[in-house]
Amino acid sequence: MKSISKKEIVLAMPEDQSVAFHISHKTKFVKDSKPIKPAAVGAGATVMVEGKRDALGNTDAVTVTLDPKPAAKPAPQNPS
Repeated sequence: MKSISKKEIVLAMPEDQSVAFHISHKTKFVKDSKPIKPAAVGAGATVMVEGKRDALGNTDAVTVTLDPKPAAKPAPQNPS
């Protein structure tokens, strides 16, 4: 994550790009499937943001998940 304020969260993307999401009273912040306060999320944290576009084309943050767990990689198979 690049930055966060009371109204906006900005994610750093590849190739020096960024994506901004509007934060509202409906935005949920979670960690380990439990609600957290927005203040618990600091700049530089690893987050996953689920968002939706509003009628004006802005992107609203619906759920911000702190420290999302990466998908488990399958164990390597030993050829027999």
